[in-house]
Amino acid sequence: MRKCQLLSLVAGGMFAFAGVSEAVLITADGVTDNGVSALPAGQPSNASDGDTATPWYTTDPGGYPSDYFDLGEDPVLSFTFSSDVEINGLAYWSYAPWGPPHLNSPKSATIAFMNDGGVVETVTVELANLGGSVQQDLDFQDDLGTVADSLTVDEVKITITDNYYDAVNAGVDGGDRVGFVELQFNTVPEPASIVLIGLGGLAMIKRRK
Repeated sequence: MRKCQLLSLVAGGMFAFAGVSEAVLITADGVTDNGVSALPAGQPSNASDGDTATPWYTTDPGGYPSDYFDLGEDPVLSFTFSSDVEINGLAYWSYAPWGPPHLNSPKSATIAFMNDGGVVETVTVELANLGGSVQQDLDFQDDLGTVADSLTVDEVKITITDNYYDAVNAGVDGGDRVGFVELQFNTVPEPASIVLIGLGGLAMIKRRK
C-alpha cells in the first residue's frame, strides 16, 4: 500500500479543483459507523445526505462539558458507493448547528480510500473549523514524488482522531461529542460527459456571435 499525503486545504463556498475543468459533488449511497452515533437524531446517514440541516454526531460518553476523546471510541464512518467512482476531492461542512466555530467539529482524521475491500490509499488530514464549507483538494504523493490527482474507489472510510475540545471554552461550545454537518465527494466526469459539456459551450458561443 502506498502512503500519501494531503497537499492542500482551501476554505470557500464554491469549489475549484486543480486540473479539473468540470466537477460534480455527490453524496455516498450508504453510510455506516462503529456504533458511536447518537441515534436517532445523529444517525450515520446524515453525514452524507445532501442536507446541511441534518448533522451527524456521536453520543457524549462523559456528559457535558467534557472531552469526547477522554472516554469515547474514535468514530469510524464508512461511506459506500453502488459502483466505482473517481474521486479527486472532498467538500466538508464542520459541526455548527448553533454557529461556528464549534468544539464538536473534527480536528484530525485518517481517510482510507478503498476498492473491492482493499485499501488503495490513506491520508491523514487536519480539518478546518469554519462552520461553512471547506474544500479538501486531494493530490496523492508517494515517496518517489509520483502524484495522482484522483482515485477510483467504491468506499471511503474515515476515522476521526480528535475534535476541537478546549478546556477553557468547553462549557460554552461543546467538545463532548464529535460531529459534522455534511461530507460530499468531488468526482471526475466521464470523458463522454466532458465532450458533451464542451459541445454545449461551443453552441453557446456560436449563438452569442
